Amino acid sequence: MHGRIHPWPACTLAVAVCCGLAATATAQQIMVPADAGYAMTAETADWSAVHRESPPVYHPVSSSFTADGAALADRVADLEGSLKKIQDAEAAAKRRAAGRPSASLRGRMHLDTALFSGDLVNADNGTKFRRTRLGAGGGMFDVFKWQIEMDFAGTAGDLQQTAFKDVFLEMTDLPLLQTIKIGHFKEPASLEELTSSNHITMQERSVLNCFIPARNLGVQVGGHNELETATFHIGLFREVDETPPRTFGQNGGNALTMRATWLPWYDEATEGRGLLHVGGYYSYRDVEDDRLRFRQRPDNSFSDRFVNTGTMLDAANWHLVGVELALVYGPFSVQSEYVKALVHRRENADPGFDAMYVELSYWLTGEHRAYRRSGGRFDRVTPYENFFRVRDEDGIIRMGTGGWQATYRYGHIDLVDASVNGGRGNVHTLGLNWHLTRNSRMMANYIQATRDGADGYLNAVTMRAQFDF
Repeated sequence: MHGRIHPWPACTLAVAVCCGLAATATAQQIMVPADAGYAMTAETADWSAVHRESPPVYHPVSSSFTADGAALADRVADLEGSLKKIQDAEAAAKRRAAGRPSASLRGRMHLDTALFSGDLVNADNGTKFRRTRLGAGGGMFDVFKWQIEMDFAGTAGDLQQTAFKDVFLEMTDLPLLQTIKIGHFKEPASLEELTSSNHITMQERSVLNCFIPARNLGVQVGGHNELETATFHIGLFREVDETPPRTFGQNGGNALTMRATWLPWYDEATEGRGLLHVGGYYSYRDVEDDRLRFRQRPDNSFSDRFVNTGTMLDAANWHLVGVELALVYGPFSVQSEYVKALVHRRENADPGFDAMYVELSYWLTGEHRAYRRSGGRFDRVTPYENFFRVRDEDGIIRMGTGGWQATYRYGHIDLVDASVNGGRGNVHTLGLNWHLTRNSRMMANYIQATRDGADGYLNAVTMRAQFDF
């Protein structure tokens, strides 16, 4: 053991020295709390005087930040002012534009073909443009609407003539009356007639259309209630031809026509996927030159008429009374009308004629018939999926089905009463409609027509390709 230092005492001494140094360093970093209840010695006070640091001062916003905020507020104010100027300019531009007439083109093309069999009436197979219309419409000064539409497929006998269709000026947003329409347009009568030919279920309107006045010159007032559950229109008209519409004499031909509709039920949540429509109309008609005739084709525009009263030469006036009913329940719908025509003759007994139809339809692809509440009539249907056929990047053919609608209608017309024997006719029509898009469709109808007391029948297959814009 001589000449050697034992390691344990040496290690113990080194640890003690290190601990002392650490304690000294720690003591130098101790901050004395500024507590009034804390007793400070003179030594401690001297030490704290030497080592005390000034407490930090905190400012919510620095002076530089305050300056930046003021500049930002100025910039925001400038932007708001600029935006206000832009909005005012746009509002002024809209006010100026409201005073200028606006215009948009519109048109339709209906191309029909028909094949017949049977000997009830003369009917030749054929193909023709049923309608080829071109027109324009728009508004001006916020309260005016206008429309001009011509049909270039009109005929007078065997001659083609341009026919006037809707040509009118309408004033809207008026107190009480709401709208006033002046010009050449449809009289307010019949749900089927007031529904556009672009949107009717069959290619042609039913036999009831025999009694329904179409477009005439006149003035009409009317509108709807705030909830659009009721409509009413009334007008004074003068019967005219469409090629062109004009009058010369004053010996009759005037009419008073009115119509009212009501929606007892309309499913707001589904925008009319369920609804019940009821309506009625009345027209008093002064016969021009005492000459009156009723006649009708069996649900097509190619064949001869299968019922015909001939011309009554002593008809002073006649009354038209009609009722409407329609139900839409999802893809299913039923629509029906009945009319009675009461004729007053000067020398013979007064006859009464009537007609009716019942029409069913079902959308195979799930759509439903659209309804325009402000007008009390049916409107354009948009299929859930347009028709298309394309090949994707993998070479697989993809197809859209379009909208498919199956239809059936039965119509009956009776032109026999008093001394008039115009015949009683019955028509059954089956149909299938393919809506490629909301603006185009293909239609196919099978028609079977008979006349009471007459041998023979008429069978027909008619087809139509149509588009509109």
